[in-house]
Amino acid sequence: MSSGQVYLFSNDHRAAYEMFPMPLGIFQYINGKVVTLLVSDGLCNFIGEERSQLIDHFNNNMFGNVHPDDAEMLARLGYRFATKQDSYDITYRTKLYGQDEYRYVHTVGQFRLMENGINLAFIEYIDITDSEQILIQTLQEFESPKTRFFDENMGAMVVVSRKEKQLLYFNKAVCRMLPPKINYDSGMTFQQYFYSDFPNSMKKIFDMVDIGPKVIEEPNTHRNLEVNVISSSWNDEPAYTIYFYEYQTGNSEINQDNMLRHKRVAFNNIMFTGSTNKLPFYQNGYRGFRVWNFTQNEAILDEGHDFIYDSTTDGKTFDNYINCLHRKSIVKEDDYFFNICQKEHMIFRYESRSYPINRTLTLQTKEGRIYIALEITMMKSPDSGEIFIKVWEENVTDELVADMMMTQIIKNEHDYIAYIDLSANKCRVIFGKAQDQNRKNFDINLKAYFKSSWGFQQFARYFGQEFSSQDGIVNYINERCGEDGSFFHVCELPNGQLKKMFVQTIDRSNLIYYLQCSDVTDILRIERNREKELQEAHYKVMMANRDLQEAVQAEHAKVESILLQTILSVNNALDARDEYTCRHSERVSEYSAEMARRLGWSEKKVENLYNIALVHDIGKIGIPDALLLKRNALTEEEYEQIKKHVEIGSIILKDFTAIEKVSISF
Repeated sequence: MSSGQVYLFSNDHRAAYEMFPMPLGIFQYINGKVVTLLVSDGLCNFIGEERSQLIDHFNNNMFGNVHPDDAEMLARLGYRFATKQDSYDITYRTKLYGQDEYRYVHTVGQFRLMENGINLAFIEYIDITDSEQILIQTLQEFESPKTRFFDENMGAMVVVSRKEKQLLYFNKAVCRMLPPKINYDSGMTFQQYFYSDFPNSMKKIFDMVDIGPKVIEEPNTHRNLEVNVISSSWNDEPAYTIYFYEYQTGNSEINQDNMLRHKRVAFNNIMFTGSTNKLPFYQNGYRGFRVWNFTQNEAILDEGHDFIYDSTTDGKTFDNYINCLHRKSIVKEDDYFFNICQKEHMIFRYESRSYPINRTLTLQTKEGRIYIALEITMMKSPDSGEIFIKVWEENVTDELVADMMMTQIIKNEHDYIAYIDLSANKCRVIFGKAQDQNRKNFDINLKAYFKSSWGFQQFARYFGQEFSSQDGIVNYINERCGEDGSFFHVCELPNGQLKKMFVQTIDRSNLIYYLQCSDVTDILRIERNREKELQEAHYKVMMANRDLQEAVQAEHAKVESILLQTILSVNNALDARDEYTCRHSERVSEYSAEMARRLGWSEKKVENLYNIALVHDIGKIGIPDALLLKRNALTEEEYEQIKKHVEIGSIILKDFTAIEKVSISF
């Protein structure tokens, strides 16, 4: 929602939002800083501050009253919410104005696009301290396994973006070792937060990337620290992970703290670092990795592609990951590997140092068949003793793998399949049983093949094209494959046969393709006849449905017209009885509708509210004229009887369902 200028509300809209009874704040992200545009009366009453004071409080020290253990988490989520419009639904502890005890506050934020194209964040606040059930659920989900592990086990750790050196994550241990000099704010860099008094002193640490631990002098205290900077990823963003250790001198063989520190360095380097290339995993050249706390069965880091999983709702435990791979695997011989990768087997094999270290799998995906190599590493945390497991993934679909692929997937219904490597001048062809059995598998020299006019004619015949060179074939395939990387083509040969050609790009830059040819003569002719019949039936149904819809719409319009006339008639009858309140219901409806429009309601909801307001006093029908039209002051008993018109109206309208929510309080 970043913008160079502050969004200006109209006077009417500002007044409407400021009068809002619920705790609401509206914010804008401008040039790396969150700006408070307005706060509602409900939020002022909730926090216990005047509007101007509360806005200054938010702008100058938004997390000043937040519990120290929650401020970092709140700031991190707020930064991602502001810059990437991630979801914002969080509970944290904070002190309200003039109170000493912390309260649990649940905040939910969403973006709204304003009329000039600027995105504003609308955040609502709810005090749930006394809601025990909600509080317990929130505390259970308070932190992700990843951040909880880093806070409890990793020692002093910071993650910064490679480009802007912004803080993406920092745990509690680093704040104890390097107390921050200023309050954290969204978009702050590593330098600003930890070394605001020495803005240039720690820049040199980014020159020590991937060269191992180095000793530096910490400028605030002048003590020696051992720093290890590693290239990594964080939520799919290129990053540096920085580990800080107190430098220990002495004999490492007897210095237990020093030994533990070196174990932590090795553990962190192996389990929690790595760089991905962000490619979809089915593309040639994909790399990614995942880390689980195997003892707790929790996903700690997921820098792989979600395409592995069957749906976004799958739990990302290690067992679920293995089961998803198993479902996509098409090689029966891999079943043994998947069985021993189940949790109970893996722990036993880890203790005996016999767990599987690497494996190449054949997977069937919606993008086609691929080969993916897994490299598995298991280690114990030097702090907790819990077992962790890391899996590197790499797509290794290359020429060697393609040869294996073809020998495994050849089916009788195919005429042939081919693996074409134009850059290497090779074409491996495997024929199905429909062809000469003596020519089941052979290689073609493409230059010799395309040198003859027969070769080009043969290729062109199956694709309905004319080619004058190999470049023409390459351009044709690349254009047809497009971004999806594959295409189907059905052609009719001179003898009347119908052939289905499937072409998939394996490596566009190296001109490697997979081709499959199948005879679909009988299948397509049956399908074409069936499709024609279905189209005719669909047209008849569509015309009948159109006629029915027109009739329903006409009847609906008629009913709505009668309904509106009824409402107006009732309203006129009320006005005729009580001259004092004549046109009162109509004015209430107009004011209600205008307020709803200014609050951004849809026109349908505004219209419904207008109709509800017209009959809000319908219960006066049940009040005697002597009371309703009395000119003198009412007695207490008479006034109580007058107030019963609300109950009478509710009884009258309880079965009136044509207007939504007309018979209940709105």
